[in-house]
Amino acid sequence: MRVFKSIFVLSFAFINVICQSAEFNYQGQISLVKNGENFSQASGDFKFAIVDESGERSYWSNDSSSINGNEPLSSVKVIFPDKNGVFSVTLGAAPMTKIPDSLFPVKDAYLRIWFSSDGQNFDLLEPDEKFTSVPYSIRAKVADSIADKSIDIGSLSSDFAGMTLVSDDPKDEKLLNFGFGKFGTINAKPWISASNINEPPPLIGHSSISYGEESSESYQMLIWGGSPLKNRLTNSGWIYNAGSDIWSEVSLLDAPTPRINHSASIYRDNMIIWGGADVDGNVLSDGGIYNIKSDEWLDSTSLKTSFRLLVPRKNHSALVIGNKFLVWGGENDFDLVTGGGVYSFLTKEWEPINSEPGESPQKRKNHAALVISGKYLFIWGGESENGPLNDGWIYDPTTDKWAKLKYLNLVPIARSNHTATLIDDSIFIIGGKDINGEPINNGFKLDIDFNNNQIGQKDNINADVVSLSENNAPKPVYDHSASFTGDEILLFGGRLKNGFSRYGYAYDYKQDKWRYLNSKGGIIGRTDHTAAWSGQNLIIFGGLAYLNNQTGAFPSRISRTKLLDPQKTWHLYRKK
Repeated sequence: MRVFKSIFVLSFAFINVICQSAEFNYQGQISLVKNGENFSQASGDFKFAIVDESGERSYWSNDSSSINGNEPLSSVKVIFPDKNGVFSVTLGAAPMTKIPDSLFPVKDAYLRIWFSSDGQNFDLLEPDEKFTSVPYSIRAKVADSIADKSIDIGSLSSDFAGMTLVSDDPKDEKLLNFGFGKFGTINAKPWISASNINEPPPLIGHSSISYGEESSESYQMLIWGGSPLKNRLTNSGWIYNAGSDIWSEVSLLDAPTPRINHSASIYRDNMIIWGGADVDGNVLSDGGIYNIKSDEWLDSTSLKTSFRLLVPRKNHSALVIGNKFLVWGGENDFDLVTGGGVYSFLTKEWEPINSEPGESPQKRKNHAALVISGKYLFIWGGESENGPLNDGWIYDPTTDKWAKLKYLNLVPIARSNHTATLIDDSIFIIGGKDINGEPINNGFKLDIDFNNNQIGQKDNINADVVSLSENNAPKPVYDHSASFTGDEILLFGGRLKNGFSRYGYAYDYKQDKWRYLNSKGGIIGRTDHTAAWSGQNLIIFGGLAYLNNQTGAFPSRISRTKLLDPQKTWHLYRKK
């Protein structure tokens, strides 16, 4: 139920019995209470059932399909007239199945409700509400008094004893302070399996990008290349649409040669593949341009560079800034490689990136790279010939100048194999591998001061460093994934000190707060996987895993695409 970002209230005003027609009037309000916002959609979808006290016997449901308390097959559209979460529905009235006259008087009748904001994903609202008459008739008057205004926690009084509130926080201090006590959790399985029809084979060393048009609220995940088996590489590609749960294959005509440990970037409606290594281990300095809309590989011979201009490499970083494609760092078969190159999509020509000692970063791999302010290349950390690094650099492609970060208040721990996420003008570095090869669980935020520093005019640029909360923080991990939803950073998987992580965590950057993501739904620990945010779900694909959770010397390649709804873990509170 993605519409509920934090907490929602269900306030009930029922039940008026019409014995002649076996119909019951049910009224309620669904409201956001964290920010005092009402549920503003014009309608919602409900499923209803009347069950016994154990919840294991169904007396009635809106379409007569519920058995043993299970969710009905079809739903009922209910209108919110004023778009403020207030609704009214008559149970047993058309198009619902009539409630049998013989049902009452049954002493242990309970109303069970499922709700969906989109008609697709339904959540069970717990607990079941017992059928009574007079007590709820009294509460109906209270509900009427708040129908036209938003509900906030401060207005909840003893009149609302028994009201159920749902929070994403397992220890919600606001609710606890107002006399609410936690009594349960909605036991949904947040992880579900994607369709395996046309799903890619098990892969490692593949690339993954997220693609979506600006007018679309959903994004697709593109998988390309990698190794399906030992000593075997592929140049096949696949596109996954999470909304339709459909895989489609990418054209092979004029595709680049099979490779592993290459890069993939997005330029407008095109995926740019570059570098990597072939099946014989030879590093590459070419690539391809794939048009997503037309499903065709374009003339990409210009992507190939001379050895003198740009050394072939793998495990590098590659980013698009404006009409330019930037490649930097990485390694070849023998050593780390220095410098990088800039390719212009307009002129179809390459130019080298400044790599003068002292004026540019030292060579490295497994670093983080981002585009910041829409016009600069940012790199941080990584592994040098002497171990992990803790320096950060910013590159301006218009001037071919670098500036090094100057830390103002805190010096971060050196690390490699970490993640970096850009939110507004802040960069969040999380996890990684330290100088001893041990995983790290801490993270920090970088705020770069562009106001008083001009790249190219000064050697250093100031940056504030703020440690992230360690309360409920992830386990120490590296080679994990990090995806931004617009509200939270979602971390998943990676390498632990022993084995691979199957845990996920969500970081709320506004509140500096971590929460654990439920692992129910068959997700297994993995690393070297790829992740993408679809707009509604986190998509996890491929990687290495120990099947059946048996840690051994040789992990297996997997595909096993999984989808996560990060809002599926709800904690139930009731007024004492």
